[in-house]
Amino acid sequence: VGFKAEYGVGEEELIAKARDQIKKARSNVVIANKGEIAFGSEENEVYLVTEDKAEKLPRMSKRELAEKIWDRIVEML
Repeated sequence: VGFKAEYGVGEEELIAKARDQIKKARSNVVIANKGEIAFGSEENEVYLVTEDKAEKLPRMSKRELAEKIWDRIVEML
């Protein structure tokens, strides 16, 4: 599992950068988010990105997101 935070990018560019990260790091999945939403906030929204799909997890508390990310990763195993 990799992580990617980017500033000033749109959804498509963020997902493309996450897919680049998958190739570079040889990850199965990258959790990507926009830095301007994530940092300094108790909430976040992320994209769970694989080579062939991207799922948006909408804005919610970081704790809730952590639980949802964990659940999705367990499903992939």
